[in-house]
Amino acid sequence: DLLKMLEKIQRVYWRRELGVNQRSMLAPLFTETGIKPIRECRLVLTLRYLRYLLERPDHTYVRNALWVEWML
Repeated sequence: DLLKMLEKIQRVYWRRELGVNQRSMLAPLFTETGIKPIRECRLVLTLRYLRYLLERPDHTYVRNALWVEWML
């Protein structure tokens, strides 16, 4: 529910900032501004963090915690 609320706030803000109607399409809204939707940003950050965890040496706590979580 909170993510949907954040997405709505982001859409409303950019529509007001650009002066377009509430019924305007979303794809041109984000392509013209170069801004990524919040959902996409969160996915990219999550994947980057997973890559960071996988690149850590095997003897670190972070890598061990990832391994334990994976085994659960």
